[in-house]
Amino acid sequence: MWKRSDLKRNAKAALKANYLKCMLAGIILLFAAGSQTFGGSSTSTVQDASDAYYESMALVQMAQDPDTAATLTNENGELTDSAYESIYEQAQELAQNPSLQMLRRFVMGPMQVVWDYISGFLGGASSFLLMLLGILVLEPICVGGARFFLDNAKKPEEQTSLNRLTMAFRDRNYMNIVLNLLWRDIMITLWSLLLVIPGIIKSYEYRMVPYLLAEYPEMRHKEVFQKSKEMMRGQKWRAFVLDWSFFLWDYVSILTFGLAGIFFVYPYEHAVNAELYLELKRQEYRNEYGSGSWNQ
Repeated sequence: MWKRSDLKRNAKAALKANYLKCMLAGIILLFAAGSQTFGGSSTSTVQDASDAYYESMALVQMAQDPDTAATLTNENGELTDSAYESIYEQAQELAQNPSLQMLRRFVMGPMQVVWDYISGFLGGASSFLLMLLGILVLEPICVGGARFFLDNAKKPEEQTSLNRLTMAFRDRNYMNIVLNLLWRDIMITLWSLLLVIPGIIKSYEYRMVPYLLAEYPEMRHKEVFQKSKEMMRGQKWRAFVLDWSFFLWDYVSILTFGLAGIFFVYPYEHAVNAELYLELKRQEYRNEYGSGSWNQ
């Protein structure tokens, strides 16, 4: 069973070995993530800054009450449906607090400013054009970012090239990548429209889709979603806690006017998520075959 401390230790070692390129990759991915604001897409509902900020604060408040904390998880350690609903409802209340709204803008950083400017410049056509930009360009870049941090985690001594960020555009399976990401976004959106809580759960269930496509761009729809579901089975709550463990780093970014985010926090988070994927991949292989490693 993986530990947060192990993932973070490995991530820091990988960052140290290739720091400058990891920092640049983090900046590019920060900008690419801006497409989520306008395209309706989201790699993970809880990872999206505007949602994670309030939901993390709600979780902290609930965890401070012993009676409430005892009802958050079931016997398998998974967050219960009622806990998801309570967190979401409390997060909505926190979102109305003017002071927290001001802090949120700092947490989201320069990315939001850039995309607000682009949206204003494009005018009425901005939503549609930015949605296409997100689907066809920016989200594939995020897959390339996953590939960059995976390669850096596996072989940090080899100085991973930044051209990994554009791997989707140079791969013959480009449209397969685009369609899988689009389907993921549609499914999360539909589940969120039905009920918000299932949407959050689905976002965690599909969390490994970009990493799977980064390593196996030819993987077809049914297989990639099934594999992500299997990898995240029993891991959603632990992944939620992992996401929340970065919450204080957001405040470090606030205190440094976003500089800490650019120079450390953003690449650090990507590096940790890459380590999580690799660990879940090893765990999935051990569960299926007993030993060895899962390689193409």
